[in-house]
Amino acid sequence: MSSISFHLHLWLKILAFLLLLCIDQSFGLNTDGILLLSFKYSVLSDPLGVLASWSYFDDTPCSWNGVTCGTPGSSAAYDRVTALSLPNSQLLASIPTDIGMIQHLQNLDLSNNSINGSIPSSVYNASQLLKLDLSNNLISGELPELVGGLKSLQFLNLSDNALAGKLPGSLTSLNN
Repeated sequence: MSSISFHLHLWLKILAFLLLLCIDQSFGLNTDGILLLSFKYSVLSDPLGVLASWSYFDDTPCSWNGVTCGTPGSSAAYDRVTALSLPNSQLLASIPTDIGMIQHLQNLDLSNNSINGSIPSSVYNASQLLKLDLSNNLISGELPELVGGLKSLQFLNLSDNALAGKLPGSLTSLNN
């Protein structure tokens, strides 16, 4: 009888532990924060420590340096990232694909850093993007026709990079 009681007690402890794990996971960092952490982990050098406040243990990235979120009553959902603005931060990094997956992103400003590599195609799918400033970096490659998919874009600055090739014809189809 004590053997059955012991096993039942053990199973209840295991079940309680698993339940706590599930609850802990449900109150973790939101999706936008996880996507931003992929940018942090792509950074090779952050000499000014601008990303030091970015932590997986936060519920939301809204208090992080360089991050702006929607406010109650705004068109973007509350606690959803609307801007990533880290100009002049001396960051050495590439732009991960995940940045373009931030659903409510309206402003991406990584100007005057040492951002290298090409611009991931997912950035051109950010349908709410109003401002894209990646000027004064080390970005290479060609600007693809996909740039025409940024229908909400009002400001584009890619100057002083190592971009090559012709400007895509789709730039003329942008309304703003």
